[in-house]
Amino acid sequence: MLGATQAGMKLWPTLCR
Repeated sequence: MLGATQAGMKLWPTLCR
């Protein structure tokens, strides 16, 4: 589930932006 976490972290800033 590490991949999903890494992808989410990269999407986090994208959604916040």
